[in-house]
Amino acid sequence: MPIFTGALAFVLPIILTGGIHCDGFMDSVDGLFSGREREKILEIMKDSRVGAFGAVSLVLISALEISALIELFKLSIIFTLASIFAAPIISRLMMVMTIGIFPYARPQGMGKAFAMYTTRRTIFFAAVSTLLLLLPLILFDVKIFCTAILALTISFCFTLYFGKFATKKIGGVTGDIYGAVSTLVELIVPIIFLLSLI
Repeated sequence: MPIFTGALAFVLPIILTGGIHCDGFMDSVDGLFSGREREKILEIMKDSRVGAFGAVSLVLISALEISALIELFKLSIIFTLASIFAAPIISRLMMVMTIGIFPYARPQGMGKAFAMYTTRRTIFFAAVSTLLLLLPLILFDVKIFCTAILALTISFCFTLYFGKFATKKIGGVTGDIYGAVSTLVELIVPIIFLLSLI
């Protein structure tokens, strides 16, 4: 049961989003870690084909996330449910943070519209909405709520680091970077919940 539950918890968000964030993650890995110059990196990221590095990276983080969810389920069902609930909420906030904080790397692109209309007010509204959505977790267990806030804080630190890394490489972020941030944060959250129980 824990194995099936962990796998299901990992697969369902991908089905619901059509795998678009995973695609962005793979494109980002292929480009950012190609060792090429800026223009070539952007070209690689725009290519609809997936490279071996991106595919292998997705397999690796998938294995980590599923394993974390399985182990979490073995230790606490309620912590598992809280993690599954919190992960997409936190990851979407981190996407908004990435969009609002860092410049868009291309003159145009699918993510350009998000970058154009994301303001400080947008970030503030997203942050408040996230906290309000996470607040009910305190009704189940104070430790669960505190763990969610810790996961939020660590995810924010990671987002700043990853955004700065991408900006150094290509002069900003792209829609693919948005997807990569979401995918990686959805890995970070269950790991933080798991570590809080060990």
